[in-house]
Amino acid sequence: MKKIISLLIVLSAFSSAHSSQKIDEDYLIIKSRSSKLRLGVTGSNYLLQFGNSMEKKNYRGVMGAFIDWNILKWKSLHPPLTEMYSRLSYRHFISEKDLFSNIIQDTMLATSTLALGIRYGYCMNLNSTLIRPYIQCHGEIMYLYENGKDDKKSSHYFSGGVVGGLGFEIAPFQNFGLFTEYNHGYAPIESMNSNLEGHQIWFGVSLRTK
Repeated sequence: MKKIISLLIVLSAFSSAHSSQKIDEDYLIIKSRSSKLRLGVTGSNYLLQFGNSMEKKNYRGVMGAFIDWNILKWKSLHPPLTEMYSRLSYRHFISEKDLFSNIIQDTMLATSTLALGIRYGYCMNLNSTLIRPYIQCHGEIMYLYENGKDDKKSSHYFSGGVVGGLGFEIAPFQNFGLFTEYNHGYAPIESMNSNLEGHQIWFGVSLRTK
């Protein structure tokens, strides 16, 4: 009986040590794959739209890009990883037609935003590949510029807003990962009776820097 008890104790200690080693390995992978910079792009009206606004009828999305800098990261031996990030983004739209004459207009609208937010993800290690679904939310300051053929028709606006989203990231390499995310938010321009934060689907890469 004593031999059986001794064997169980040895097995339990081995299992505990193996489990601890596995946690340490997962932690090191999560730490090494935790990105410092994230670059995202989007394009076409199906991926980049305004909210419930007049501009949604006038303009179609052409392209957008952003860069994230993960300022702070909180990570432990447990799967969750929380990041505080800043985001600088640019989105470009062109007009489809005039609402009244149906004539194609040579007009562009661009938005630039500076944001600060929190991202929370659940990290999983699968064959040395980091997999992380995440949610995020950020507040932003937006600058909007609209310009037609005649420079006198140029308009400038500022707005504040909030954006939330869901994403999925996979990092098969130590210095490189891929992600996709969906965002939607609210950034009103009162004089235009518009919400300039519509549906957005982004694709991008995450980069680890020492």
